[in-house]
Amino acid sequence: MVKGYADDTFKPENEINRAEFTKIIIEAAYSSQQIDACDWQNWQITDVKISDWYAKYVCMAYVNDIVSGYPDGTFRGAQSINYAESAKILTETFNLPLGPQGEAWYTPYVGAILQAGATPRPYITSDAKITRGEMAQMMYQILNTENKCVTFDDFTTDNQRRWRMVNDNVMGGRSLGDFAIENYTLLLFGSTNTNGGGFSSIRAPLSDGVLTAYDTIKLRAKSDGRGYQITFRDNNWQGVSHRTSLDFTTTNQWEELSIPFSTLTPAFFGRTVAADPFRKQNAREIGIIINDGQDGAFDLQIDAIELCKNM
Repeated sequence: MVKGYADDTFKPENEINRAEFTKIIIEAAYSSQQIDACDWQNWQITDVKISDWYAKYVCMAYVNDIVSGYPDGTFRGAQSINYAESAKILTETFNLPLGPQGEAWYTPYVGAILQAGATPRPYITSDAKITRGEMAQMMYQILNTENKCVTFDDFTTDNQRRWRMVNDNVMGGRSLGDFAIENYTLLLFGSTNTNGGGFSSIRAPLSDGVLTAYDTIKLRAKSDGRGYQITFRDNNWQGVSHRTSLDFTTTNQWEELSIPFSTLTPAFFGRTVAADPFRKQNAREIGIIINDGQDGAFDLQIDAIELCKNM
């Protein structure tokens, strides 16, 4: 995957250019058959010819929306790649969870690399040039996350995942629920009323492909003893969600819960139904819901949500 020079050296201190970086990343993510079969239709990059040694790798990156080139239509393959550009390519290729948005276009991509533990050096700036050694380090960290987790939300930025409440009043119910983010903790609280829908939930959108590389979601949370579930929606637009219970063993104590996506079951308005399994690659929404058939107050606290990949 990563090759050295003809003199059998690697030269980790040398800067790596955009063509070399793209080749290495694409080879790590796609088979040679896929790369060789890249469709050149609608090719719009003006400074890459089909005969160029790196053309098929740029083609693969282009058609999969990993790279788009510069506004003037060029790719500039011989130009040294900077940290912001490398972060975007890695994030898009391996579907890393995006970091929080910011004023700069690269902020969520740099955040994704940080969350993956793949930042090549402390205090690196967005325009810093990436070396061959740093490229290898970033690749190693990302490709060896089988036993690691990446942060989905640690609530360090208020409402960074665009959480929103959905109560049963959408069905004419009378439950009242709300949420707040305080001291890096998501607080879900209110009161359910079974004279109506009897549920209260919090939901957030998911960016395309954010769950693809992962098998399990982990929560560090504290429950009041009520019955909560975690829910997901994929691209099934028939009202079907996929959910499973959050099985706390204590009350008012912090616990870490691991929920494999394989344990999710389809439901329609809270009732189990026969439907296709959850398609994590098409996930579009995550949620937490209380719908336990009881009246009264509820209080759930979550201070971290992580995405994990099993061995």
